[in-house]
Formats: sequence, structure tokens, C-alpha cells
Amino acid sequence: MVQELIQKLLQTSLKVLGLIPRSLSYKLASLLGHLWFLMDRRHRQVALHNLSIVFSHDKSEREINHLARTIFCNIAKIPFEMGWSIRLSEKELISHFDLKGLANFQSAIQKGRGAIMITAHSGNWEFLPATTQSIGYPVNILYRPLNFKPVDAILHKYRARFGAKMIPKKRSLRKILKSLQQGECVGILFDQDPGLANGIFVDFFGLPTCTNKGLAFIASKTKAPVVPVFIAREGMRFLVEFGEEIPLCESSDVEKNIALNTLAYNKRIENFIRKYPEQWFWVHRRWKHTSQCLN
Repeated sequence: MVQELIQKLLQTSLKVLGLIPRSLSYKLASLLGHLWFLMDRRHRQVALHNLSIVFSHDKSEREINHLARTIFCNIAKIPFEMGWSIRLSEKELISHFDLKGLANFQSAIQKGRGAIMITAHSGNWEFLPATTQSIGYPVNILYRPLNFKPVDAILHKYRARFGAKMIPKKRSLRKILKSLQQGECVGILFDQDPGLANGIFVDFFGLPTCTNKGLAFIASKTKAPVVPVFIAREGMRFLVEFGEEIPLCESSDVEKNIALNTLAYNKRIENFIRKYPEQWFWVHRRWKHTSQCLN
């Protein structure tokens, strides 16, 4: 009962945020982002540490600090954008997007093996299910249910509102394989630490980084094409970039294949983040297991 009440309050709050004109909402998000940066010591330190790992040779401490503040402001835009978008029809929402490289995705899906879309927590990644579904391809989104059920229920409804199907990560392999066999798309956020039990160490921004090895295994077994799909804000519009299919390494050495294919996925994600560093989710401890690999 309490959780249902919290869910209704959160849904109402989103609707209220959606009534704020977008230009004003971005200004409010910037203000809240700066306050968040100042008050949240833990996530501030994580972001500054991550940025220092990657950019210490290219940027001054002042530049890194400024970039970190911008990152917090960009993340703060997400609830405002979600509130704004829930009032829009599918057609109205897509009119705010510019699609780049769509032919790459179409070419991959035409092979008849479905397609695996890898993406990152960049821009407003919550828009990606609606974007892919809207261009006429059934999409399944692999996700980890949140422990806080009211927020989890809201996100589930939001992501699936235009027809995308949600696949919980736990015991997901069978559903993923079935979706690919039916020629559907499976979207996977591939930029966070999966834990040592599920990961393999490959390079990411010049450091050995624990990265999910399951995707490379699935790609090898199904031969489903892997296509990077990312989203970034460009002013008041959104760019959705479909990259070229990532070639599959298929030597006789299975473990080597998994390592090389996983590395290729990381490189595509890294390249996109370098183009839009202010829009990635740097508050996640992406390199928390790296020290164990180096010791």
C-alpha cells in the first residue's frame, strides 16, 4: 500500500515536471545539478576519480572539475525530459530526434538473425526503447530491476509504453535467444561493471576493465549482428547514432574470441563517450575492480 502511494506520488511529480517549458526545465536541471554536485560527496568523488583516470593527461584539474559539474547537470535533465515526453505520442516524440546511420542497423537486421544493440548510459538513454520501436523493429530491452519497486514500476511502464518488451537480467539467456531467433532486436546497456563472476578484463580508456562477457558468448553462438546505438543531446534535440556492425571474431580459440569481441564492444562505446564526455554516466564506479587485475 505504501509503495503504491509512493509510485503515484512519483508519477504525479513526473507529470508536473513535464508541464515546465523545456528551456526553463533545463535551467532548473542545471541548478539542481550544481547543488547535487556540491552536496553528494560520494558521487562527486567517483566522478572526479573516473575523469582523472581518463583525462589527467589532457585536462587540468579545473577543467576536470568543470566537466564533472556539467555531467551532474546533464543527468539532472533526465527526469524533466521523461516528464515532458510522457505527454507526447510516439510520432510527436520521434519528431524531436535526428537519426544517423540508420542504414547500418537496417543492413544488420536484414540478415535474418535479429540484432543485438549495445548502448551506454549516455544522453537520455531512457529514450532509446521508444526510438528503436518507432522505426518498425520489435525491440527487447535487457534490464536489471531496481530494488526500489515504485521507481522500478515507473521505469518499466515508461520504457514499454510504445511496445518495447522488457527482459529482466536474471535468467535472461533463453528469452534473449528466443527474441533473436524470431528476428527481433535486443538492446543491452554495456558500460557498467558486471561483477567479477560475470566479467572479463579488457581495455577501456587504457585500463583493464571488468566487462560483461555474456554478450560476446551470445553473439558467437547466434551469429546475430552487434550494432552500437547511442543517444546524445544536441541543443534541444536528440541525436540517435547507429554505428556500423561490429565484426565478429571467429577463430578456433573460444576464449580469445570472447576477449577480442568484448574489447571491440568497449572500443565503440569509448569512441562515442570521447565525442560526448559530458553526457556519460561518470558517477558509476566503472573501474572498481581494475586494481585487482593490476596487482
